This record gives sequence, C-alpha cells and structure tokens, in this order.
Amino acid sequence: MAPIKLDGVLLISQNGYALRFNIEEVPVVGAKAAGVKAINLKEDDVLQSAFICNTSSFYLLTQRGSLKRVSIDEIPATSRAKRGLQVLRELKNKPHRVFLAGVVAEQGFVGDLFSTEVEENDQTLLVQSNKGTIYESRLQDLNLSERTSNGSFISDTISDEEVFDAYLKEVFKEDKASS
Repeated sequence: MAPIKLDGVLLISQNGYALRFNIEEVPVVGAKAAGVKAINLKEDDVLQSAFICNTSSFYLLTQRGSLKRVSIDEIPATSRAKRGLQVLRELKNKPHRVFLAGVVAEQGFVGDLFSTEVEENDQTLLVQSNKGTIYESRLQDLNLSERTSNGSFISDTISDEEVFDAYLKEVFKEDKASS
C-alpha cells in the first residue's frame, strides 16, 4: 500500500479565498509552535474549511446552492500567512459565500488517517434547502471548473431557497456489495 500523502494543506475562507501550503511550514515544537498564523483574513472574513489536499481536486458549495469541482493544481502552493487566491467571482448583488468545501475522493482514496485499507468509494453531497428539499450530487461526476467561476446551481430553484444544511454521504465498495 502506498503511504498516505500528507504534504499539503488547503484553507478556504467564507468570502472565497483559498490558500495552499506545505504542512512542513507549521512548526510543531518550540517557541514558534504557539500561535501559528495559517491564513491572513480581512476583518469580515472567516475560515470556512481546512483540509489535507491528498487528492487531485476539491469541491466547493456556496450558500446559494452553487457547486463546483476544482483541480488542486489551480491553487499553487505558497507559504502560509498569506491571503490566498480567489476561488469565487465577487458579485455586487447576492454574492456567493462558501458554505462547505472538501476533497473529492479518488479511486484508492484513504478516507481517514486511521484507515489501513484502500477502498473505492463514491461521495454524494446531500444539500438541504431552507424549504426542506433535498438535492443529491455525486462529486466524482462533476466536471472541473475554473478557479474563479462560481460553479453551477444544483437546481433551478436553489438560489432563491438557499442552503440550510449539507453533508457528505460516502458509499464504500463493500457497502454496495452488501446492499
């Protein structure tokens, strides 16, 4: 089994900035390990998502129900404590804000740090609107988008309804066999 790749960290802010840096930049011992700054945010922005980028792409869902998949390579590795690059185009009316983001699993993806087996899995994003409607999107089926696009709406009405909740439903190959 290949070792788990843990070299890159990707941070995404609510206002749509992404910063990628090598995990080696984070000191873990000594005086410099206290109060390490990962990303430089403006006053009105907060960190929305942080994850190890051990796959080739990530997904991003906005509060308006727009979803996209972006190649990790679109965010070049740099040093920590910077602002990052925009991953959403800023709109004056009804701007998009990041609701949820994470990695898109690939074949042979190890789902967590404690797993010893490489499993094939499907990631389905379940999105609930403010009106209670549930939408499903299989993340592996999404085409890659440009870094600055706002993605595509998951339905014709989701923009008006907006997102209430969203979470991943992962189905592993062994779960499919027992179904």
